[in-house]
Amino acid sequence: KAAILKTATSTAKAADGERIFRTESLGCLKCHAVGAAGGLVGPDMISLGASAQPDYLLESLLNPNAKVKENYHTTVVATAEGQVIAGVQIQRSDKAITLRTAENRVVVVPADQIEEVGQGVSLMPEGLVDALTDDEIAALVRFLSELGRTPEYTLSRRRCARTWQVLLPTPEGMHQINRTSFSKVAASDPAFTFVPRYAVVSGVLPLEDVPVMQLRGQSVGFAQTQLNVTTPGEISFRLNSSAGVEVRIDGVPMPAEAQFSTVLGAGSHIVTVTVDRGQRTEPLQLELLDSDGQPAGNAELLN
Repeated sequence: KAAILKTATSTAKAADGERIFRTESLGCLKCHAVGAAGGLVGPDMISLGASAQPDYLLESLLNPNAKVKENYHTTVVATAEGQVIAGVQIQRSDKAITLRTAENRVVVVPADQIEEVGQGVSLMPEGLVDALTDDEIAALVRFLSELGRTPEYTLSRRRCARTWQVLLPTPEGMHQINRTSFSKVAASDPAFTFVPRYAVVSGVLPLEDVPVMQLRGQSVGFAQTQLNVTTPGEISFRLNSSAGVEVRIDGVPMPAEAQFSTVLGAGSHIVTVTVDRGQRTEPLQLELLDSDGQPAGNAELLN
């Protein structure tokens, strides 16, 4: 432990730790959010480094049950039908107990079906980091220790899309695009399978998180995010670059510029971005802007 801690506080790089944190095999984002982008089972980690020391973080990774954050112990419910359901308690009343499971499912157990209720341990499984090297664990600790503590890993006030849905290259989806057009992805279609992906702390979505598929002689990927408009009007957006991307809002093409505006009605809107990997190498960032210097309180990106 001492050697890992020394590396974490000296030579380890937070950028390496962020990459490890985001790997699907580790699954951290299934339970934990960073700035509201990620799972809701565990606590949001965006200010973790400002309140937790590296030795505490290391112990939490190696022995999750040693230090469980208050209100994040599991509640274990045994039902009259013989089921055992474990999760973080969201709500409890005389009528039911509501739990959020490790799979991020919300389960309501009616009181008349409850046989027994007890307190469990952390939902974070034992041995989660056993497959990592000491250097990788040190990098992970370094990343977590910088969250909310250093400028590079403190959430910006810029309103960037942080929660995305990316299209998986399934045979059904690719067939549908090939027989129609790229614009078809912006329409709701059961042939398409989307999965969640999240921006890094800086607000960009790495292109590695957008699956690539070969369609119509191009290497392309598709990502969607959601916008909610409370008051209809002109809404302004900015991309970090317009190179190799096409943006559609509710299926309507937007100007091929880094900064653009459109008039939207009240309600939910889907922003679909087509990424041409032959023309784009930099990550994707979509920012909601203030209009005419006034705070755009009439719209928000849903993260």
